[in-house]
Amino acid sequence: FDRDEIDLVISDIGMPVMDGFELLRRVRQDRQNLIPFLFLTAHTDKHEVVQALLLGVDAYVTKPFESDEFEARVQGLLANNARRRVAYAQMIRETGVVDGEDQEQVLAERDSSFRSRWLKELQLIVNQELVNPHIRVPDLAFLMAVSERTFRKRIREYTGFSPHEYMMEVFMNRALQLLV
Repeated sequence: FDRDEIDLVISDIGMPVMDGFELLRRVRQDRQNLIPFLFLTAHTDKHEVVQALLLGVDAYVTKPFESDEFEARVQGLLANNARRRVAYAQMIRETGVVDGEDQEQVLAERDSSFRSRWLKELQLIVNQELVNPHIRVPDLAFLMAVSERTFRKRIREYTGFSPHEYMMEVFMNRALQLLV
């Protein structure tokens, strides 16, 4: 399908050939896909609602439904999508990127640059705090100006270590430098 021609996907969960969850997975498979997705379904099980949210559904409306509420949700999704497309187009204009491959490269370079700066800042902070035997992960997260959850996630994603393992690695490298 051509994503530029689709404004909104409305699907039920229970469908004969492909269930709504699989359709949602396929629509969300492309990171650049900005098409809003709404489930209109009789399924009210909380586990299914949570599964849909985790897969990236934009709205979940259960049957029976009020038509004015449904219309308001659809209008809200379309308006949000229009704003998102404008912001996306502006980003493309600002970066000079036209096609998807160039955009992926620009985004990857920005991510790499951010990651590098973040890790350098973390390295400085950890080196400064090595003398503090009471330093804890929440303290480092605070010093890095992120939540503890974000801190743990970034450390794991950027280094492959847990925060504690990373601190031990820095400590051991510092000790090795002092010995040499």
